[in-house]
Amino acid sequence: MAAAVVAIAAAARRRVLQAFREVGATAPARAQPVREFDRMAQRQLRHLIANGLVRETNPGLYYLDEVALYAWERRQRRIAAAIGVALIIIAGVMTFVASRSR
Repeated sequence: MAAAVVAIAAAARRRVLQAFREVGATAPARAQPVREFDRMAQRQLRHLIANGLVRETNPGLYYLDEVALYAWERRQRRIAAAIGVALIIIAGVMTFVASRSR
């Protein structure tokens, strides 16, 4: 269930990012009004704005900050890698402890 929600949110985020790219709103000088999105995409848009990935230049005009998005994506990948390593270590320790208790 959780994986499905994550996948739906990721798809919604991709739709929002693609919408900005399609209209060329990837720089402050090319900021555009935000189009209407479905509920999940609206939520992702709010998240992108809150994290500084989509920025408002003038009231109602927004653009996708590709540089900030790239940095955010790198940070997300690092966090995911660190979690993966931690899980592998925990699994190894648990396996070791279980084998020693027999």
